[in-house]
Formats: sequence, structure tokens, C-alpha cells
Amino acid sequence: MTKLWGDFETDSDVPIANGTHAYAAGAAITIFTWAIDDVPVQAWDLTTDAPIPLELDDALADERVELVFHNSFFDRTMLRHAKRDPRLASAYAHALEPDRWFDTMAQAMTHGLPGGLMDLCDILKVPTDKAKDRDGKRLIHLLTKPQKNGQRNTRHTHPQEWARFIEYAILD
Repeated sequence: MTKLWGDFETDSDVPIANGTHAYAAGAAITIFTWAIDDVPVQAWDLTTDAPIPLELDDALADERVELVFHNSFFDRTMLRHAKRDPRLASAYAHALEPDRWFDTMAQAMTHGLPGGLMDLCDILKVPTDKAKDRDGKRLIHLLTKPQKNGQRNTRHTHPQEWARFIEYAILD
């Protein structure tokens, strides 16, 4: 079976501590990282006008493709409630069928392992170049949340950090 490996980076004015559904109601999907089977991971930056990559759109529309995400509850909730980007029409239309999803966090937890990627990478001794980026938390705080002054940092205001954030997303 073909697998679409995926992950979302999101942006919301509502803190995630308020709950996933509350967070998602005001969220936007900003980066969609994805890979089909063993092909290298790609990043689609939804903050640009770039259309959805054709291979990604085809995979989302193909009901035979399994969707593999870590903590798929979050990603499925984002697809249901986040601001609707018309470029993700295939995801909205086809990707919410529960039988298509495989959750690596749930799989880890069924084996008594932690659900968090960083802890999981440490326990499984994933090489540093493939493990969860420890600088990612700083980038998330910088680029996906309102700042104390009420302003938002974006790919336009912080282009170097945004490029690093995309690298983080690909590794994640």
C-alpha cells in the first residue's frame, strides 16, 4: 500500500493549552510536509501562493493511499476546523476517512513508548540528524504565535528563521 507521510505546522491566536478544537477553530495550516513512500520529504509553504503539489493532491484524493501522521488527532482536527484553504480541497474531501489514517504516536504508545517525538527519538536512539530538532520549540514560539507586542512574525519579517522553520518541519 502506498503511504503518504505527513505533518502540519499551524498558526493560531488561540493557545493550544485551550484545547485542540479551540486552537483549530482559529488556526491556519502554514506548512504541510509530506513524502510518498520512501521519497525524500518535501515542504509545501501555504503562506505563499504556491498551488498544492500535484503528487500531494493525487495522494490525498486516492483512497488507496494510507495517511501516516504522528498524533493524527491533531492533524485531522486541523483539517476539520482550521481556516479552509481552497488548495486543500482534496484533503477536506477525501482525507478525513478514518480507515485511511495510521497514527505513529498511537503505535508507539501501544508498545509502552512515549508519544512525544523528542522522547521517542531519544529512546529509539534515532541519529541526531534525523531526530526531532531541539530548536524547533523556539521557532514555533517565534513564528506561530502572537508576540507579546501583539504582532506576528512571518516569513516576510523573519525570512532566515522561516527558512530554518521549514527545515525543522521537514525533519519533524
